[in-house]
Amino acid sequence: MKGSPRKYGMYYRCPARTLTLALLTHPPTIYLREEPLRDVVNGRFGGLFDQQNLEQTVSQPCEPRAMRS
Repeated sequence: MKGSPRKYGMYYRCPARTLTLALLTHPPTIYLREEPLRDVVNGRFGGLFDQQNLEQTVSQPCEPRAMRS
């Protein structure tokens, strides 16, 4: 997702529309307003790093992910 200022606020859109191969299967651009996305993301990360959850959050091992090419 990429930030895209619009007339009435900040929106996010997928930059894949600029990739030639993605145009074959990618839907047209859809703009997502920042506020609902921000509130959900901030709530999720805020909960993970809340003082009562911090020790458990940082002690969980991270699974390595395969690189996409």
